[in-house]
Amino acid sequence: MDLINLHDVPESEDKYVRFLRQICEKFGFDDAAYAGINPAAGTMHTFVTYSDDWKGHYIEHNFQLIDPTLHTAIRSVAPVDWSRLRRDANYARVFKDAGDFGIGAVRHDNPCSRPPLANSGC
Repeated sequence: MDLINLHDVPESEDKYVRFLRQICEKFGFDDAAYAGINPAAGTMHTFVTYSDDWKGHYIEHNFQLIDPTLHTAIRSVAPVDWSRLRRDANYARVFKDAGDFGIGAVRHDNPCSRPPLANSGC
């Protein structure tokens, strides 16, 4: 699956990443991410508040192909409890590297990902 970094699209970062930063501020999150996935086209569109260093590392290592937060959320209409992701074979690889970049996925009491719409688009 190709990753299309929407930060590179003119004016998109300002609008969407600013919104994600407002969410972080309001709820006390360190970072936030949004991914829109089109399995038929094999593309993923993203907005994140992570550092440029982490974004570059993530893309360079094709983590979108193995990231358990993405792959679990794709198959779910319910929030994804990150504590359950530890069972995924790729958890250690992705989250160890994230930790090396100062991203603490498990610092919050109960971090989760929430798909905004059901898989059917309803």
